[in-house]
Amino acid sequence: ALAAEYLAGARRLAPPPLRLLDTMPLNLMQIGFIRLALPNAVILHCVRDPLEHAVAIYQKYFGRPGYEFSTDLGDLAAYYRLYRRLMAHWHAVFPGAILDVDVAALRRAPEAPMRAILDFCGLDWHPPCLAPFDPEPEIGPSPPPADRLAPYRDLLQSGLLSRDSQSGLLSRAAGEGDHA
Repeated sequence: ALAAEYLAGARRLAPPPLRLLDTMPLNLMQIGFIRLALPNAVILHCVRDPLEHAVAIYQKYFGRPGYEFSTDLGDLAAYYRLYRRLMAHWHAVFPGAILDVDVAALRRAPEAPMRAILDFCGLDWHPPCLAPFDPEPEIGPSPPPADRLAPYRDLLQSGLLSRDSQSGLLSRAAGEGDHA
């Protein structure tokens, strides 16, 4: 019943033949449930550089419970470590059911990764798949303070992420020096 309700809502957002991409960061916690409730669901795991991953989450305003970690760079480092462990777990539990997509490769030379994605999804290749689009939906009821909305490049250049905090964030994300 829950799967049918989810699919009905998805069809309202993206009527067939359109596809819905649910890109919320905490979806990784639901992969087991998703695989059981929606066994035909395709799971694409977008893999990014740890710092880029953290900054992308940090600059986005989620405005809902469960995303408190997204407002603190130290909490983001801990989240990233847990995210990596949990994704390794899901890959072990559901071998072949999750496609890792290298976001940098997709940006650099999109055709090969896009073909792999379409093949994984059981879809045919069409050249318009390479057309640019805005993949980021608006989320959250209201915008955060303006300084949190600075684009990724401005966030790094602004000094908000100093070289020391970047290396500290990367070390913490990698689990170095943390025995928790």
